[in-house]
Amino acid sequence: LEDLPDVPVETIALGDHGQQETLRAIAAGTGGEYNFAVDPAALLNILLDLVESMGIAQILGVGSRTVGNHQSYSLVGRVSAGTPMATFLVFWGDPAITYGSGSGPRWVTADLLDPDGKPVTRSPDWASDGFAVFSIPDPAAGSWTLGATFVGPGNC
Repeated sequence: LEDLPDVPVETIALGDHGQQETLRAIAAGTGGEYNFAVDPAALLNILLDLVESMGIAQILGVGSRTVGNHQSYSLVGRVSAGTPMATFLVFWGDPAITYGSGSGPRWVTADLLDPDGKPVTRSPDWASDGFAVFSIPDPAAGSWTLGATFVGPGNC
């Protein structure tokens, strides 16, 4: 605690078994803020709040799960007001699985919902076997949902 940087340091304790007093002291000693997350979901919200308040980037959501035939996987993330472009990436990493309905023996589709829950009818800006990218200029502020669905034998 004697050689703290001369910039605000934001600290986050995850769960009640961390070194909370040390993290509080680091935040207080640098003019930063101490945060406490009871679980990983709370941690993600704290990180989103910090990134949004600093205006350095937009983190919408990061996740990973194995899904089977006709199973979907959704991520929810926030876009702050004044964001010039929001980019949403669906990455499944297997080039044998294509993007688009009925485009191969195994495929992934994606649905994007705006903060009002309305579907955004837009084709991906880039799509290939293994990923699809959607870019939304001047997106509405709020929580967006990106849902991907896998169709085909096996898992994705």
